[in-house]
Amino acid sequence: ERKCRLAEMEAAAIVLRAARGLGKAHEMGIVHRDIKPDNILLSAAGDVRVADLGLAKATAGGTTVTMTHEIMGTPSYMAPEMVRRENPDGRADLYSLGVIAYSVFAGINPFRTQNVDETLANQLRIIPPPPSQHNPSVPKYMDDIILKLLEKRPQDRYQTAGQAIRDLSLRSPKRYFVETEETRDSYIPWESKFIGREKELSTIKTLFKEQKSTVIIIRGKDGSGKSRFLNEIKYLAQTS
Repeated sequence: ERKCRLAEMEAAAIVLRAARGLGKAHEMGIVHRDIKPDNILLSAAGDVRVADLGLAKATAGGTTVTMTHEIMGTPSYMAPEMVRRENPDGRADLYSLGVIAYSVFAGINPFRTQNVDETLANQLRIIPPPPSQHNPSVPKYMDDIILKLLEKRPQDRYQTAGQAIRDLSLRSPKRYFVETEETRDSYIPWESKFIGREKELSTIKTLFKEQKSTVIIIRGKDGSGKSRFLNEIKYLAQTS
């Protein structure tokens, strides 16, 4: 494959935005099961969308729907548990995102061969070297994050997309948020856009941006919208 020439921050931002989309899908009980570059859409403005839910399955009671005996997905991006025909959860999508991240930073898919069976076998047995061995400009923290996404056992990976994003934010020169203000409304489709309390929200948002330690007390009668207001404060805390 052609060596990737994306700048570090640009590449990290693409992976990050895809992780945000996956994270919300997982919160809603949806496992994509076919994360690959063709299903990560990038606009000219830099917006990232996770597309093609053709193989996606909803979860019931926290357990994924049982798979058929056929292997479903794209072999060179498929998590080991899917190769073994086990029931995947969101961690399988994170593995696939790790393969994409590896390909973006290293310029090569470490599992792909010309033979499908061999590619599937590679997903089970090959532990790839750090991406920096292919591209010396890849920083150590990105090596670590990508290889954690690519752990063979689901329990050894990041358990949620949010964990991966927080790790990236803590270790990279740039701070990243699990959610963004532009996308938070689409992340809560069961709630309508919040209307009212603009003055109070503006004050709280200012406090968050100034990073001041503050105790916020919400009072009101039953049914007055306290829970909805608290949700809005939570979203502000995540995006400020």
